[in-house]
Amino acid sequence: MRLLRLTIKLRMIICVVLITGLSLLAVAYYITHKNMSEARETGLDYAEQTAETSAAEVQSQLLSALRSSRDLASEFNVLVAAGGDRKIANAELKAVLTNNSDYLGAWTLWEPNAFDGMDRKYRNAGVQNDATGRFIPWWFRNGDAIETKACSSYTVAGDGDYYISVVESGEEKLEEPYGYDIGGESVLMSSMVVPIVRSGKVAGVTGIDMSLDSFSSLVSGIKPFGTGSAVLLSAGGLLVAGGDSSQAGQAADSAVVTLAGTAATSGSPERRVIGSGDDEQVQIAAPIVVGNDTWSLVVTVPTATILASAISAQHTSMWITLGAVVLAALIALAVARSMVKPIESLSGRMAEIADGDGDLTQRAEVVRDDEAGQLAGAFNRFVEKVAGTVRGIAGSATEVQAAADRLAESTDRLNGDAAQVSDKSGTAAEATQTVNYSVQSVAAGAEEMNAAIGEIASSAAQAAQVA
Repeated sequence: MRLLRLTIKLRMIICVVLITGLSLLAVAYYITHKNMSEARETGLDYAEQTAETSAAEVQSQLLSALRSSRDLASEFNVLVAAGGDRKIANAELKAVLTNNSDYLGAWTLWEPNAFDGMDRKYRNAGVQNDATGRFIPWWFRNGDAIETKACSSYTVAGDGDYYISVVESGEEKLEEPYGYDIGGESVLMSSMVVPIVRSGKVAGVTGIDMSLDSFSSLVSGIKPFGTGSAVLLSAGGLLVAGGDSSQAGQAADSAVVTLAGTAATSGSPERRVIGSGDDEQVQIAAPIVVGNDTWSLVVTVPTATILASAISAQHTSMWITLGAVVLAALIALAVARSMVKPIESLSGRMAEIADGDGDLTQRAEVVRDDEAGQLAGAFNRFVEKVAGTVRGIAGSATEVQAAADRLAESTDRLNGDAAQVSDKSGTAAEATQTVNYSVQSVAAGAEEMNAAIGEIASSAAQAAQVA
């Protein structure tokens, strides 16, 4: 199995890309994670601020009705202290309704003979009176007209709780939403009821009726980040405005009511997260304190909307990181090529010398004053020394060849002399043969040496010519 060949250039590029990529990814992850957290908190804070601001608007309208009812209660208390005057009281009720177009009705309801002690006189005396003669006028709008009649069902448990509960508790009351037929049309409304206390006892009440339809446009216009929504809940958990308009006046979702109750108890906004993933939403309930009652405005915002800008920034940072990695790879490629090119050139020179005819005249080009340039210079010096050595060997081979030639001549002369001695000295034949054999052996060795030296000399001569 052949292993993957990792060149120096490739190693440098991989190293730079890995270091750059991992570093940028770590930085990008940290920044985007922090941005996500900050965007989430900022978004929730904004949604909470929106809920509180909108709740303050709702509270302002409700408190306006509460102040009007309190003012009537205070004026009637003074009026009763002066003997009570039903005509003046009716004028004040009508004036309040005339001067406040948002009000549907203004009324007062007194205990028997508690207003002027003249209930007997007013029994069934007109549209403002019933058989009891008690002071119970109700002024209300009927289209563009302002009309009056007597309050009804005020002694009947259930229907009359708007009066009975306040008399029994002696406390102000923001009534739960209810539907009432006005001019042939059912209107969702609520009443702000204030007790009139005399001598430590509740002598009567004053009330301001207001349409809750005015809150529908306000609540439906609450859209944090353009995709959020809001609902207004009463203290009893009834839907006042927002959401499905057909459900107005009906019980709201129990989980939302629980959240609103928690906010009412704590007196500050409360949050909860519903759903998960892309469907995750954050709900924030802001309490609306009106007298002794607390309504709530619940704002719902998709988490994806809150994090939209952070997600966009995350995508941008990812593209920037990718671009930076690509740029780093290109820079690494350029740097690696400039660094490796001299080494590749030197490697090519060495391959030419090793694989070719051993041309020691080849030199590496020295164009840089760095480690690569130093390496090329050292290579050139090495080749120069090798060429000098080869030239020295060639000279020595020539001298050896000359010595071999002289040795051959000496051997020939020795052979001749030996032959003469053999002819002249017959008695020494055996000795002569021995000498002759030795000389022949020397001669054969000399011829072999002469042949070897010839080959060395030839090769050295060729090397010298190349050097």
